[in-house]
Amino acid sequence: MITAFPDLDTAVEAMRAGAADFLFKPCRANQVLNAVRRSMELASLRRENLLLRHELDRARLSQRSQLLGSSPAIEEVRDRLRRVAGLPTPVLISGGSGTGKEEAARFLHALSGRADRPFVAINCATIPADMLEAELFGHAPRGADQGRAGLFVSAEGGTVFFDEIAELPRPAQAALLRVLDKQTIRPVGWEREIALDLRFVFATGKTLAAEVEAGRFREDLLFRVNVLQIELPPLKLRGTDTIDLAAFFMAGLAAELGLEPLPIDSQVRAALLRHPWPGNIRELRNFIERSLIFGRFPLETLGPATPRDVEPLDAVQRRHILQALQLAGGNRSRAADWLGVSRKTIERKCARWGL
Repeated sequence: MITAFPDLDTAVEAMRAGAADFLFKPCRANQVLNAVRRSMELASLRRENLLLRHELDRARLSQRSQLLGSSPAIEEVRDRLRRVAGLPTPVLISGGSGTGKEEAARFLHALSGRADRPFVAINCATIPADMLEAELFGHAPRGADQGRAGLFVSAEGGTVFFDEIAELPRPAQAALLRVLDKQTIRPVGWEREIALDLRFVFATGKTLAAEVEAGRFREDLLFRVNVLQIELPPLKLRGTDTIDLAAFFMAGLAAELGLEPLPIDSQVRAALLRHPWPGNIRELRNFIERSLIFGRFPLETLGPATPRDVEPLDAVQRRHILQALQLAGGNRSRAADWLGVSRKTIERKCARWGL
């Protein structure tokens, strides 16, 4: 604010209204430029602090698996992510709980031309509905509150990742649709819009079409979100990736907890490969952490070995193919991708089994 009436009441009122500096007339051009520069530096620092706090909160929740593994199923996912990395098109990552959807989103961001810009992860299920608008869009100064930029502005030039997008409240769905269509936002209490350059990535463990049918998700938003869909396979269909991930978590958690890592011997490997891991990668990480705390692998919690461990090869193939088909909703091409075989192989097997 520039004024010819430098009284204290005016200065206090101006600062409460959001003024970043207060200049008295007459003032020189370099004074104005310096004030603008200070304002920009302060805004940049606030933005960096917001992002650092956000990233620290996310880092406390999970340790990154970095899409480890060499199974055909996860290699297919990496190939698809590489194919779309340089595009501005929104990407929907689907898969069961704990399959690594955020890790896939970070992998996509790292491959994009935005890797040196922020990656902001937003869990739609954890932000209270009454705070969501201000959290995403920011708000103008209110009383003693100097206002805030919001996560969208903080992510400028980078990637915004909406985890559990199906949990986004209906009012926020309408606001997000406008952002996707216009790439602009209007902070709460502001009269003007701000143009943004953002890449949007979404994740869901639910079927969004079913959520639309149930009236919980907007159909028009579904069409904007589900342009490119990449599905993450469950851990039980990733073969020896389970061992690679277990070793990764063992090394990282041992260092974090200050404990000696446990050797993963043949008995442990067999138990890890036998277990179906309904909680996927998250369940595996928790198992490794418990093992470190106990000082041994509690293999009894994974369930006993069953006669299935020595079943004929044809029965093993049948079981895995049927599991993949069930999880893929009957889509034979997708099941074949996960299993690392051709669609014709699955069709031939199903025909032989009379399925």
